[in-house]
Order: sequence, then structure tokens, then C-alpha cells
Amino acid sequence: MTTLSATRGGNIITLMVATGCASGTLIFLFPGATYLPAGAVATLTFVLIQMTFPGCRPNLNRPFCPWNWALFVFGLKLVILPLSIVITGVEVGELPHLPTDFAMNVGMLISTLAFFAFAAGFWFCRRSARVQQSVGTVEPTRGWVPPRRLLAAFAILGTTGMFLAFGGVRGLLAYLTNPSGQLMLLELSRESPSTLASVASVVFRPFLGFAFIILFCRVSDARTDVGKPLGFTPPILAALAAMSFATFNYNRGSFVVPIVALVGVTLNKTRRSWRQVVPLLCLLLVLLSVSTTYRFLRGHVDLLSEPTQGFSSAVHGFAFQETIQEYGCGPQRLGFLLEATHWGGQLHFGQTIISALLSPVPILGKPFREANGVTLFNKTLNRGDAADQLLPAEGELFLDFHLLGVALGFGCLGWIVGNLQSAFERSNSSFEMFMPLYASIWILFSVIGPLEVLSQILIYFFWPIYVYYACRRLTGASPQKTLKAANLPN
Repeated sequence: MTTLSATRGGNIITLMVATGCASGTLIFLFPGATYLPAGAVATLTFVLIQMTFPGCRPNLNRPFCPWNWALFVFGLKLVILPLSIVITGVEVGELPHLPTDFAMNVGMLISTLAFFAFAAGFWFCRRSARVQQSVGTVEPTRGWVPPRRLLAAFAILGTTGMFLAFGGVRGLLAYLTNPSGQLMLLELSRESPSTLASVASVVFRPFLGFAFIILFCRVSDARTDVGKPLGFTPPILAALAAMSFATFNYNRGSFVVPIVALVGVTLNKTRRSWRQVVPLLCLLLVLLSVSTTYRFLRGHVDLLSEPTQGFSSAVHGFAFQETIQEYGCGPQRLGFLLEATHWGGQLHFGQTIISALLSPVPILGKPFREANGVTLFNKTLNRGDAADQLLPAEGELFLDFHLLGVALGFGCLGWIVGNLQSAFERSNSSFEMFMPLYASIWILFSVIGPLEVLSQILIYFFWPIYVYYACRRLTGASPQKTLKAANLPN
């Protein structure tokens, strides 16, 4: 087994070296419209860090884990995006104009620095965890089984949130069966102030989805332990959870993240897991297609009255390379920000970060919304009140503390993901695996998005996790803080 593992590890390293060298050479030499040599530096750095530090290599024992997800996200940013720009050209998107090639190269180098600092933070976290462990193998953490009264409380809170949001079953069915009408109502009510009921509905609704997820995990654990096939119950519970999370104005992340985390749990816990993963992936594809279409319609209100025409326009208006560069926050965005702010000539010294973290807070966060990174970026785009264009977190950190802010911020982010990786590896139950995966997917959104979105998720979507951990501590069922030596980096 050890020889086989070492062979697999050697093959992975060889493949990484070959892929990195080929991609870097292609980016550097390809005669495209945009000259992006910093893309070759980013690609080679991404590969060399994994070659040099064994603890930063992909985890082959658990292929879907927080660290592997981090490598996936950074791989999109440092490898796929430069290739897309060099081969197909840079997309201007919502920018007034493209920045200079020099600015885009500097932006790409800042993103490379962010990954280097992130990997360093992760590596030091894992090394410190290894030093704290005694020699020998210890038992992994046994997951705490939430009592039925906690599940009932989650279901009641979630149902209350649904009632506050839709007024009853009829309103919920109208949301699900008449999306165009709901989106028209949403457009009419966008400027109305938030009320206590609307805030409570957003906070309470995730409890219903988490109730279905806990049931999914309990059924999976019970049937896996006795060697029985999972059957149709887990996919049905996953579908109910996804439909619950999909009630947030067709926001894709609200249901994509929990379903992807459930896919990761299934891959790690269940034998012949692909048979169980296929229904989850099909569910995700359907919801993602519907949500993407209606979010397109939200930006084209004139098409809402004609759903068929709107769907056709959404399909024909979809551009893959533009979508990759826009949602991946390509270097053109960071380069434009650098030029618009005179290369960080006037630092904000923490004001941007604090504003980003506090602006999603109801009422209290209102004074901070004019100084967060998203608002500042949209002002450089001359978009007025339409602050809907995002910038990567390294842009916000750069505005506050220049390169030092990028290094320290992503180093802390790597440290957090290192702790989530440790929690994931010592988990023995499905739900204890789900929570680190769910948290890491949202936290790693900062690689391609602003800190404000992360703060918003932590404020509104994480209350079921906060309540779960509080109940576990109150009952005295705290997890063991030990790791298997085999799961730690060398």
C-alpha cells in the first residue's frame, strides 16, 4: 500500500511538472493579442510550491477536501484564466476600458503573491498541528449526533423563515412556478428598506436546508455503517435542501455550495460513491441552469413577460470565455483598479476591510457601505448606485496595506483553511465532514470575490452552524483535538 501510494504521488508530481511547464511555455510564447508573461510566472509558481512542499500537494487519500478545493480555485485563477486570456483574448466585460498590459501583468503577479502567502499560511498551520501531536496513532473524532429536538428546532425556524419570506404555501409555489413574475416584483421592491421581518426571513431560512442536510448525513451514516445501499432517501433529502436554499432570489451560490459539499461528503464516506453522486450532480445541473437563466432575465427586465424569448436570449447570450474571466475576476479587473487608484498611492489603512466586514450588518452596517471595496471599485467604473461588479479580495487588501496587506491577509486565510482541513480529517461522521467543506468553499470565494460577500455569508447563512456548535458544547460533546499522524504533512 505504501509503495502504491508513493507511486501515485510520484505520478502526480510528474504530471504537475509537465502540465505546469507546458502551460507556462504556452502562456509565455503564444502570439496572442495580450502579452501576459506574468501568467507563466503564476502557473509555474502554482506548480513549484506543490513540488517543493509535500504538505501543499493534493490530498490523494481524500480527493474532495478543503485543501484540494483551494488548489482547484487557485488553479482556475493562476492557470485557466491566463490560458483563456492568451488564447481567446481578454474580455472587457463591464469595465469602461481595458487597462494596459503592464497593469494586467502586475495584477497577475499580485494574485501570485496571494497564493504564495496562502500556501505558506496553510503549511505553517499544518506543521504546527503536527508538532503538537504525540507520536502514534489516535482515534479520529466521533461526530456528535444532534438530538431530535434540535432537528425539530431547525425545521421550525426554517419554516418560520419561509413564512416570513413568502407569506405561506401559495407564495412559495408562486415563487417556484412563476419565476418571471417573482423577478418583476423583486425589481419593483429593490429600493425598499429592509424590515425586521425581511432580515429574520433571511436568517431563519437556512435552518430548514440544514435540517434536511443533517437528515441526509444521518441516513448516509446509518446505512454505510451496516453496509446497506443508500437508496433514494438521501437524494430526495438533498433535493429538498437544495430547493430550500434556492429560495434566495435565485442566487446560485446559496444552493451550489451545500450540494457541492454533500458531493464531497458522499465521495469520502460511501463505497461506490459515484452511484450516489450522479443524482446530486444532475440536481445541481438542473438548478444551476434554471437559476442562471432567471438571473439573466433579472438583468433584462424587458424579457420577463416573455419567458420563452428570455430563455432563448439567455442561451444565445452566454459566452463561456467571458463568463470564466468575469466570474474568475481576471487580472484585467485588478489591473483596472490599480490604474484607477494610482497604484495604491493613497492607502486606506484598514478602512476598506473593516467596511467590507461590517457593511452587510443590518442597520448598523449602513454607514460603512460607502467605503467598502465593492463600492469603491464601482465608483471607478462610474456605475453610480449599481454597485454590482465585484473585485477580488486582494484588491481590497492592496487598497488598505499595499502588498503587505495581500501577503498577511492571504496568509491568515491559508491558516484558516489549514484548520478546516484538520477538522475535516479528524471527522468520522458525515455532518462533521460537511461543515468544514461547506465553510471552506465559502471562505475560498475570497480568492475570486470581495470580503463583503464572505462577511454576508457568515452573518446570514452560518447561524445553523453556530447553533450546532453551541449545542454540542453545552451538552459536553466537544470533539477531540487530535489528528492521525498519517493525515498530517511531512
